[in-house]
Amino acid sequence: MRIVIFISFLLLFVSCKKEEDSKQNPFVGHWYFDKIVEYDASKVKMPKSYLEIQDTPYYNFQILNDSVINFKQGFYYFVENKIKSDTYGYDFLRSAYYLGTKTKYKIKDSKLLFFDETSKEWDTITIQKRSGDTMIVSGYYKASYRLVKKKNTYFNANNYDAVIVDRSPCFGSCPFNSTYIDRNGNFYFKGYDSNTQTGNFNSKLDKKTVDELFNSFDKIDIFKLKDNYFAMTTCSQTNVISFIKNGKIVKTISSYIECPIDLELAMTQLSYAYQKVKLNYDDQFIFDNEDVLFRFKTKGKDYFLKESEDFFLEVNLRNGKKVNLDFIPKYKLDFNVFEEKHNVKSIMTDGRYYKFINKDNTTFTVDIGYNFIDSNPILKKDRNF
Repeated sequence: MRIVIFISFLLLFVSCKKEEDSKQNPFVGHWYFDKIVEYDASKVKMPKSYLEIQDTPYYNFQILNDSVINFKQGFYYFVENKIKSDTYGYDFLRSAYYLGTKTKYKIKDSKLLFFDETSKEWDTITIQKRSGDTMIVSGYYKASYRLVKKKNTYFNANNYDAVIVDRSPCFGSCPFNSTYIDRNGNFYFKGYDSNTQTGNFNSKLDKKTVDELFNSFDKIDIFKLKDNYFAMTTCSQTNVISFIKNGKIVKTISSYIECPIDLELAMTQLSYAYQKVKLNYDDQFIFDNEDVLFRFKTKGKDYFLKESEDFFLEVNLRNGKKVNLDFIPKYKLDFNVFEEKHNVKSIMTDGRYYKFINKDNTTFTVDIGYNFIDSNPILKKDRNF
């Protein structure tokens, strides 16, 4: 009886302590950029709408406790990339190691001081005003940014069982790669350019790592997100993500500069996961390390795949079985690659079986185990590319 009373008292004490700590530090929680509330357009040659998209990820963060802050834009360690780009014919300026998002902070004299893990220096966000779940801070170009604190109780681990992220090149040093992960821990990565690893790789991830990567996505209601996010500018990177359930593409999202911050965080964590896991060189992909753009061609209609869907099909083909049988092709699978270092001349398919005709006219057929076209009606919809 005394033990039961003691445990009840302990639970009550811990609960009260957490509530007390929250009251003592009103900054604890998720803070999101809301809008610019003060902006002198006469002094800044930049549209307010562009400023709100381009420079505000910095102002989305989670204050975890009295000493740790989670900056969702992340921190990076940049290194000179000495690997010559076969794709573009010149050396990229740098590659990046992802350092995560957490760092130490303190609040002093209306200033949020945090240690920038990239520059290894203390940085400052000036707090102009805080009232309840609203905070006004000094932003870029002397503008005032309003941040709001929000609670997210959403969590669903049943909407999909695999995620694929594809990151395009840009005019600069953007990491150009494709990444696949499923809840069973199967991991595939292709690094094209501006990565710390270049080539085709696979890995088998432990449950803890899988859960950590999926948890960031599972906190997002993906079906409430738009299919396309886009900002009117040039020379930046396009990120495309697909969510898969039992071999079916249930959602594909393209983002160009504009992107919901929590989705951007989850994509970044996944696309840099290759730096933290044990990689095995993979020579089972039919195409080498090229970025492939697939299109199913049939009479009167072409079905295009977005970049992350390309990699999904590549993984299917990589894991398929070579078989010796005849079938009636319904589609020609056109493909474009950034490099021509492959032997494939053409591909014919009915959706399940894929006959590869090599440049020397030898052939082989791959069975992926299901009909990719019939299982993915999303491919037959009119979509923006």
